[in-house]
Amino acid sequence: MLPQTSLEDARLDDDIHQLNVEIVRLAFFLNIDIKNEAVVERLLENNLPNDHEHFYKLATLKGLILLRGHIHRLRQEHGVPDGKSPLEEEIFQRLNLGHYENEC
Repeated sequence: MLPQTSLEDARLDDDIHQLNVEIVRLAFFLNIDIKNEAVVERLLENNLPNDHEHFYKLATLKGLILLRGHIHRLRQEHGVPDGKSPLEEEIFQRLNLGHYENEC
């Protein structure tokens, strides 16, 4: 477990922002609707196809989403405000990622 001060560190907020931006950027590149919970659950629960053209990008996106979820849980457990989710980031709004329909 992290000390309380680590979870409240302003640098961590910047890191979370960058993590969110990278999640949105990869989702845009891969044409994955991260606003659609079923699509995200399918990405997280299913094994990634080894022959997918962008296997490593999919694997990275999956790992980043899992990391963001872990950070969210840790902060929630310690009563620390979590800040913006990837869906609340300005880049998500600008790219309008909610309009995609994709199967992972």
